[in-house]
Amino acid sequence: MFVYMPRDFKGEYEVPNTVKRIVGGAFDWCQGLTSVRLPDGLEYIGCEAFCGCINLTTITLPATLNDIRYTVFAYCENMKEMHWRMERPECVKEYETLFEDFDEASCVLYVPAESAWLYRRHDVFKNFKAIIGEP
Repeated sequence: MFVYMPRDFKGEYEVPNTVKRIVGGAFDWCQGLTSVRLPDGLEYIGCEAFCGCINLTTITLPATLNDIRYTVFAYCENMKEMHWRMERPECVKEYETLFEDFDEASCVLYVPAESAWLYRRHDVFKNFKAIIGEP
């Protein structure tokens, strides 16, 4: 379980591959964080986990993720690209505020090629500038 990232961390971070759950608020307001890669095997991201990471520009979420809670990416206003490896967008459980104060029009969402149409039709992702299928 990943519990806390020091708020003064700067740069890129790769969450250890032993982590299965990221608790709510684990990275919140870590303003120096620029990029995050989450490990295969991760299953859960708690509420507000990345809330306020204003300099976060890139994140990769693994195919094993099956539960994302509310306000996870709120106030991540400089996000440029997100790589969602999950085959289905239904892993987002509480999506009303998932992208609160988040500029979807400036962010490219990369998803599995065979699932791009599902993401394009899902209410959570309808405001993204581009949804691109990748292998």
